[in-house]
Amino acid sequence: MIDKKLVLFSVLFISAAGGAYAASKPFNEADAVIVNSKLRHQSVMAIGDKLQFSKTFDVTVMNGGETPLNLKAGCFKAVMPDKTELPVDTIEKVLMRGTLKNGENLKGFVSFSSPDDSVYSAQAVKFLPVCK
Repeated sequence: MIDKKLVLFSVLFISAAGGAYAASKPFNEADAVIVNSKLRHQSVMAIGDKLQFSKTFDVTVMNGGETPLNLKAGCFKAVMPDKTELPVDTIEKVLMRGTLKNGENLKGFVSFSSPDDSVYSAQAVKFLPVCK
């Protein structure tokens, strides 16, 4: 089993070490949110003569930042190959409430849907601390 704290430390250490050689940039709160997503399933539902396609991911969201992460204020998005985003359609309740302290994580599922099969191209899930 992978030690989550060791992975977080490694990611943060590499980021900090790389920052010593790169030009400094302002801290972006979204950079401190780590989301691991794994495909759960894809499905299609027929509603009369219309189809609704969906893709569901199991996710683990982790706060790698110094300040608490307010899950209520943010939102999950599916990342498409062209870097566009799809809004979440269905989300497990545990991912919608409370805050995550530094190093804490939560597991749940999120689903995305569309009237065509383009949703099947979603590559990953990300969390935005402030919804746009």
